[in-house]
Amino acid sequence: MTEKNVFQAEKFEPITELEFKDAKLKAKGTFFFDIEAEKYAKEDKDGNVGSGYHEILQGILNRKTKSIVEFWDCALAYSKQRPTKEEIQEVIQDVIEKEGTTLGLLQGAIQVLGESGFFKEEFKMFWFQMSQGPKMVQQEKKEGMKAGAEFMKETYKTLTGKAPY
Repeated sequence: MTEKNVFQAEKFEPITELEFKDAKLKAKGTFFFDIEAEKYAKEDKDGNVGSGYHEILQGILNRKTKSIVEFWDCALAYSKQRPTKEEIQEVIQDVIEKEGTTLGLLQGAIQVLGESGFFKEEFKMFWFQMSQGPKMVQQEKKEGMKAGAEFMKETYKTLTGKAPY
């Protein structure tokens, strides 16, 4: 899957700061992010609650605009000047209209989620588990799991220009 595809990023220009009325705020992957992300965690069919961080990361990798808002809601949780979720949505909408794409916002989210000292090890574990998944499922599900893991890796690579760990 090394040939260029429609999702391949032409450039890597991550947006990691947003400008609000009162201040320019930088996205940070901190303990506050992790606590805030709990509200975005999903429950599976067996009643197990997953990680909000993973839910947001997977949404970003799947290029979901809603996940960009969730990311920023958590990434600004550290700030004493923290904007409301509605203010975040308005600013993100303005950025998307100005840029004509969500690419920079997606790249910025991936950069913060993967390179923050707070999440670096969890990010590595996410990709390790993704690569190990096909080995842990029944034979008939193995190919689908393998293809899914490869798709996630390729998506990360197209967003950032580099392979995950």
